[in-house]
Parts: sequence; structure tokens; C-alpha cells
Amino acid sequence: MEECPICMNEYRSPKLLECKHTLCSVCLKKIHSLAKNPSNITCPICRQVTKLPREKNVDSLLTNFFVSTINVYICDSCDSRSEVPLIECESCSVCLCKPCFENHGKSSDDNNKCRNSDNIDDSTLYPDDPTMRGTIQYLLNGFVRSCYCGDLWGEFSVSGASRVTKILPVSAYSAWVLLDEGADVFKFNDSGHVEDKRTVGRGKTLDICWNEKDGLLAICQGFASVMRCLPSGPEPFIDTGNYHPTSLCNYRDDGIVVCALDVEEGVSYVMIYDSHQNLADIRWINERSTFKRIISVAYNDLTQQVCVADEERNMVYLLGNDRKCETYRKTMVFPTRGRPTEIERPDGFAPTSVCCDHDGTIFVHDFSSSSIHVLNAKGKLLGMVLGSDEDHTGDPWCINFGPDKKLWIGDMFSGHIRIYNIEKVFNRLHHRSSRQQRLIRVGGEDGIHDAFREMLSNSASIFSGIQNESGELSMENMHQLLSASEHGSGLLGQLTHQRMLLSGDSICMTRGLNGIEISSSREPENPEANRMVRRACASQVLEDREMQSRLAADGISVDEVLRACTDVDD
Repeated sequence: MEECPICMNEYRSPKLLECKHTLCSVCLKKIHSLAKNPSNITCPICRQVTKLPREKNVDSLLTNFFVSTINVYICDSCDSRSEVPLIECESCSVCLCKPCFENHGKSSDDNNKCRNSDNIDDSTLYPDDPTMRGTIQYLLNGFVRSCYCGDLWGEFSVSGASRVTKILPVSAYSAWVLLDEGADVFKFNDSGHVEDKRTVGRGKTLDICWNEKDGLLAICQGFASVMRCLPSGPEPFIDTGNYHPTSLCNYRDDGIVVCALDVEEGVSYVMIYDSHQNLADIRWINERSTFKRIISVAYNDLTQQVCVADEERNMVYLLGNDRKCETYRKTMVFPTRGRPTEIERPDGFAPTSVCCDHDGTIFVHDFSSSSIHVLNAKGKLLGMVLGSDEDHTGDPWCINFGPDKKLWIGDMFSGHIRIYNIEKVFNRLHHRSSRQQRLIRVGGEDGIHDAFREMLSNSASIFSGIQNESGELSMENMHQLLSASEHGSGLLGQLTHQRMLLSGDSICMTRGLNGIEISSSREPENPEANRMVRRACASQVLEDREMQSRLAADGISVDEVLRACTDVDD
């Protein structure tokens, strides 16, 4: 049995290159789409160039009919094996056999329980609102996996105001509100009446923050400090030195997160202050990259992540305590809400506000699509927010959750504030493609099934003792792919695309004198771990457009990564 050396899955229309290497057409098409010369395609294993036939497409290459595979799929719940493809829950990403799928979300068993288990039922899906029902069905048909539906609980407008810059709910019925980046901050109740007012008094106010210990804090454009806004007037609170704050939020143990810009260098840092206003930590993206300009920041109490929206990099970053950084950028297929406002919206992704709910779910408003994206702690898109009111959340600019779990949304143009109950979640369940499923390759050697099963379930023991002396799982020139090792020639085990996402923190990518170098961040001196990471990285960089965008932002091409994954000799 043989399989594609790039995706490590069964061949999907295997194509033969001039170098005699065989790869599935799906992988070749992804490589070809990134090529500078559409007339040629470079083999990712040996780097030999193959000239495409006159049609200049992958399908015109010779098909290799001498390969075949058998797939055995493993249920994530009961561990049963079957040749029948599994069903994936698009909310929690588990792959289930049919019996487990039918009970998914209904059982008390923790291994067979889904938090968001509301399947689409036309009879109960907004029966009196065909527009809302149609929108949900449209979005779940290939765009997002879940729709978080908000029922309008309350709303009010602030006379004379346009943009609601920031909302800080302090109770179920009141919130501090910053309007038009003005010098005053108002406390409104849910009826729109002013209960309190504080003056920052230093020009353009960029952001505000509130906690019981320190009260109302604010930052102003052009000033390297954080101010505390007392009833008697503002007073200095934190001196940020040569850095100009652009956003701030609360941190654990009464600390404060201040995102500040180094004006001379044009880069920003996440600065964490303790409860005594002492600088405790400074964070950036990684050793190679820093933030540009941070427009919004939030702290996730459940996951202990600092969630950062960078308006120049057009990315959302999720910074963990272990220096691990997850990222999110809107995909090209994400739908854009048509709005009546005559304003030009940027292409791509333009995050303006980020917040977290009490379950650790992350909400991000994207100005370019006029939509609120919902993410998990890994930076994976879960769905989007839909308002059941007539205007469907309006034109948001800022979002935030209150202590009663209601979502407050501030409008960009009208000074309008809406409050929603986010209680209904509709998910999409569909069959997963074979390349995305956990599966075992069936070979001729006894015991190889268990080795692959262990590989998929325990990343710490990948490649341990898995060798194929009989050659039944080998491929032509596999030594080149596996980087010349005494153990490597028989190893075909690798993390799947899904496992790669779960273990993304294990990859360390650096730019050295000899180009891109890829190694294990956990065991950099372990050649076996480094080879594992390179194989997993090669698979993901072809599958994951988000990773491709992330690399492009750092000036790294996909071709460089593939070369680093295949040309290293340990």
C-alpha cells in the first residue's frame, strides 16, 4: 500500500512527475497555485521541475494507476473501526460513527457530550421569521459551522453621537461608554439615561477600562501614560515611558494590560502591569515578529489568554501564559453583510473590537465584513453572531459582554447601543472528507495497525518503534522525504492536519544564514522530534490558508517552508 508523501493520506487521483515521484492531484494543485511560473511545477521532494503539458494544469499530468489503499476510520467516542466515513460535529470537531452521532449531545457521558448540540430543525428555527431562518441556513451551508443567534433584550441611542468607541458593562443594567473618542466618558443605564460622567480632559480618548479596585482608567492619543478618572478629575496612574498606549484591559489578580506603540520604531508591545502598577511582563508575537498597532485587547479569564486585535497586521493574536501564540484571520470565503451605509470597507480582515464571554469563547468584530466572528481558544473559527432584530446588529464598531452574559454592541454611525441575549446556537453537521478524518492505513505487517492507532492518539510516542522492514508501506525515494535516518526510511507516521492544529505550539520556525529552519520547540536537540515536526509542517502549510497568510505576513514563502521540510539532513 502507498500514500501521498505530502498529505500522508490515500492518493486522490495520483499524478506522476518527470522525477518519477507520485503525488495526489489535490496536493499538486495547491503547490501549483503558489508557483510563480504556471507552466512548471516543482516536486516538493527532490525539487526537480516538471514542465506541464500544453493545458498547463495538474489534471493533464499522467495518472499513476498502480497505487491503491484501504481506509479504516476510528470513532472518537467509542473507538470502533469501520471502512464507512465518519460524521463530524462542526461545533466540537469530533468524528463519530452513526450510532454515536445519533446520541451526540444527548448523553451524560463526557466523551459523548457537545456543548452546542442544537441541530437545525426547520420547525423550530425561527418559524415566524423566514428572513432569519434563511440567513442561518445560508451561512451554515458551507460558510460557518455555527450561528450564535442573539435576541434583542434592550437598546437606546445617544443623541448627537455617531461612533460608540468603547462599551464597559459594569452591571446587568449599566455600562461606561466612550463616544466619538471624546474627552468625556458617560455611564448609561439600559434605558439610555446618564448615571455618571467622568472627564479625561486630555484630547482624543482612545480606550477605557474599569475595575472595582482602580475605578475608571483611560488612555489618550499622544500621551505615554494611563489616567485614572476620578469624580474630582483625572490623575496619572501608570507611566509607560517612551511607549504610547493604544488600548488596555483588565488582567488577573487586579493587574492591567496596556498595549503601547513605540512611535520611533513603529511597533507595539503588550505590557502587563501588576496590582501595584509595576511592569511585570512585556509580550510580542514571537522572536521574529512584533505587533504593529493594536486597536483592541481583552483578557480571557478562562483560558488565561491575552486577545489582541492588530489593525495594521489585520490579525487577531491569542497570547498564552506559556508564550504560545495562536492567530486568526478571516478566510476569503467568509460572507460580507450588505449594509446601507455608503462607506468603503477594506478588503480582507479589519478587526476593530475583541471580547470574551464567560465560557472562554472569543468574539471579534470585523469591519470589512460587518460581522462578529466567534473563535475558540485555538483561534479556530466557530461561527458568527446574528441578531434577530430587524437591523441584525446594525453597523457594529465595539462589542463587550456584561456580567449577566449579555452582549452589548455599539454602532459605528448612529450612536446606537444594542443589548442581546446570546442563547441560541445552531450548528452544522456534515460528513467529513477522507483526507480530514482520523484513519489507519491497512498494510501487510502484523501490529502496524496498533502502532498507527497509538500514533494518532498519543503525540509523545509518534514514530517510536514504528518501522516497516517488509517495505509494504514504503514509497519510491522515501528516504529523500524522511531526511536520511537509520530509523526514518520505514516511517510513514505523521500527525494529521487536525493533530497538527492541536500541537501547533511544538513547531519552532526560524530564519538562519541558510534560510528557514524548522525544529521542535520542545525537544530541539532530538533529531526524531525535529523530523516529526518538519513532516507535520509540510502537510499543514499546503492545507492551511491561514498558516500561509501568517507566513506571508512574516515574509516567508510556502516554497521556502517546503524546502526546509524536505532538504534538511539530520
